[in-house]
Amino acid sequence: MDNVHRVTIARVDGECLILSFDNAETLTIWNPSSYSTPGFTIRIADADRVRWEWYYYGRDHTPENLLFHDYRKTDGDIVVSRSHGGNNPRASTNEPAVELIGM
Repeated sequence: MDNVHRVTIARVDGECLILSFDNAETLTIWNPSSYSTPGFTIRIADADRVRWEWYYYGRDHTPENLLFHDYRKTDGDIVVSRSHGGNNPRASTNEPAVELIGM
């Protein structure tokens, strides 16, 4: 694990579950389904879309420093887009849409 994040707010807005974290990070999950909570883990098996947003660490919280990874399920595949280019991370429909591991 490379970072520790603490949930500060969890809310539902229409079809979205929105988790806000202590350093202004946001995890938005569209149409989440089939969740489980083994131990200190929260696992969401499926979702139509997942977007992780955070500010460039160590910089001001301004729009130009807002980064994201966006995962959309399309025709049985997952399409990944990122704010900062580079190689797209791999995503698999065989893995949970979201897995938060608690300590």
